[in-house]
Amino acid sequence: MATAGANPSIQNTNDVESIWLELSNGIRDVHVYNYCTKNPNAADGGGSRRSPRIRRRVPGESPSASAFSSGFVGHDLYSRIRDFLKSYLTDLTKNGADKMGDELLNFYLREWERFTFSSKVMNGFCSYLNRHWVRRECDEGREHVYQIYQLALDIWKENFFEPLHGPAIATILQIINKDRNGEPINTGTIKGLVDSLVELGTDRNSQDIPQNQNRNDDLGIYQKRFEDPFIKETESFYSKESTEFLHSGKSVPEYLKKVEQRLQEEKKKVGLYLHASTMDRLMKTCDNVLIEKQLSALHEEFPNLLKAERDDDMGRMYDLVARLVDSFGNMREILQTHIASQGAMAIHQNKDQCNNEPKEYIKTILDVYKKYNDLVSTAFKQDPGFVAALDRACGIFINNNEITRHVYHF
Repeated sequence: MATAGANPSIQNTNDVESIWLELSNGIRDVHVYNYCTKNPNAADGGGSRRSPRIRRRVPGESPSASAFSSGFVGHDLYSRIRDFLKSYLTDLTKNGADKMGDELLNFYLREWERFTFSSKVMNGFCSYLNRHWVRRECDEGREHVYQIYQLALDIWKENFFEPLHGPAIATILQIINKDRNGEPINTGTIKGLVDSLVELGTDRNSQDIPQNQNRNDDLGIYQKRFEDPFIKETESFYSKESTEFLHSGKSVPEYLKKVEQRLQEEKKKVGLYLHASTMDRLMKTCDNVLIEKQLSALHEEFPNLLKAERDDDMGRMYDLVARLVDSFGNMREILQTHIASQGAMAIHQNKDQCNNEPKEYIKTILDVYKKYNDLVSTAFKQDPGFVAALDRACGIFINNNEITRHVYHF
């Protein structure tokens, strides 16, 4: 037992060595020998392992000496845990250095699952260190000090993730393109990598965040290392596909159906294996590549659809163009001109009956109005701009047609 006159530095060394001996055995168990798979009760830090004990102040010892002792022991234990994990992951990374494609991806995901599970166990039996020394260091504003599990993740980022993530993510992007081409894939593999990136949280190398933050509530790693190249690859894939489709002799109505299908597929991807935060950016990218960049072809086809009374295709075109901001071009004006022309033609074709029978005249007008009001209601979803185009067109052909000109003549 230490006495009031004992040398604190000697006692500190003894404390550290005895605690580290016990702690290092547990760490090696969970990380090297996969202790956690042998002992299910260890998942929450339970089982026969005990939390490492930081020495309490003994009778007769000054408070300052006790505080110094516990702080010294906590710092030394934390440093040893960090050094052990760095060494362990450096060696582990060498095993994946020569792997490529699916082999590398499977290796990464397998080791991630083992490492995170083991690190949670380790975090459990380091709970005393977390509650006291780590918390105090964070409260005092110390940089680069985290809860043990967060420390493990940060070391994973630096020593395992950084050397291997590039080829792994490139493989994931290839798998996603296979999915787009209709090939069967394992969506669980993509989701596994995505979940790992989300768990890693903040990209501390590129974002200015508090260094003592102990929660993964930021998506920096996911967004910068996966989402950015994913969006770039999505843009490239659909730029090529849309251009080839429209230059292959296929019709615009067929293209509209293809775009509708692609948008549904991309939205489904978010639910299956992407993070929910990707939805908005992914949809905007698809809208830009598949719709906005092909607007001229869509606008040129609109009069043909209108003339052929392809109501379903016009509705499909409206739904797609409406995803953009103020991109209908002259579609409303074309609709107005077409309705006015059709109304005047209907009255001309029935001019004898309309001249002799006012009810027939009114019926002819109402038939035209009903036909295009149904079109505006269904295909154009009662869009105010298209409703206004219908109203203006009706005003034109009702007030200026063969019947009204004949009446005004007399």
